[in-house]
Amino acid sequence: MSGWTTYPDEAPPSKVAALAEQIERDGGHVLAAYREPVGEHWQIFCLLPTDKVEATPYQRDLSPTHVKRLQAVVKKLDRAVDPIVVMSPEPGTYWTPNGNHRREVMRKLKAEMIPAIVVRRRTSRSRSSRSTRRRPTT
Repeated sequence: MSGWTTYPDEAPPSKVAALAEQIERDGGHVLAAYREPVGEHWQIFCLLPTDKVEATPYQRDLSPTHVKRLQAVVKKLDRAVDPIVVMSPEPGTYWTPNGNHRREVMRKLKAEMIPAIVVRRRTSRSRSSRSTRRRPTT
């Protein structure tokens, strides 16, 4: 495994590790692989090359007004604070179903990388068919 962090402290499934390796081959930087807290699905937090990320083919058109306002806020803060959500339908292709305006702002600001949470495609496995895992109690 490369130098990214995992949570919980266990090896991610082979498909998640393969996706993380793909991200790095595509010029990205994987920061962490983790189980999200609701469905315990593995996700990858990373920096992706901005020019590799596109809107999904079924995404609504960009709002120039929203892009302009968002760009002004990002410039004022001098930082990108919200990662985009991304899926990778094939190696080298990254689609954002949630974050297209942020993607466009980063492109306009000539940012080489964009913070992203990469989710694997949903499988047909239902919540009830998942193996049971002990969740921490509070």
